[in-house]
Amino acid sequence: MMCQQCRDAACVTVCTPHALTRDPVTGLVGLSEDKCIGCKMCVQACPFGGAIWDEISSRIMKCDTCGGDPACARICPTGAIEWVDDVAAVRERKRGFAEKFKEAFSE
Repeated sequence: MMCQQCRDAACVTVCTPHALTRDPVTGLVGLSEDKCIGCKMCVQACPFGGAIWDEISSRIMKCDTCGGDPACARICPTGAIEWVDDVAAVRERKRGFAEKFKEAFSE
C-alpha cells in the first residue's frame, strides 16, 4: 500500500526517535533509517498499512514516493495506481479506506 501522506499522520505522531518526519518543502512524510530504532509503532499506527516491518532486512519499509514522481504510478499498466494532489475528494476516499480497515480488523 502506498503511503497516503496523511495531513495528521499517526505514524509521525507516534515516532519517538523522530525517524518519520514531514519535509517542510515537499510536505511528504519521509523515513530517516539512521534514526529508526525498529519499535514498529508506525506500523501499528498507520491505518493504511503504509509502513511495514520487513523481516528479512529487520527494518521499517515505507513508500518514499520516489521524490514525488512514484514509479509505481508511472508504470502501472492499468492505471490502478495514480499520483494525485491531496484535495478534499482524496481525503474523503482515504477516510473511507480507513473505515474499511477498521471494520475488517475489528471482526
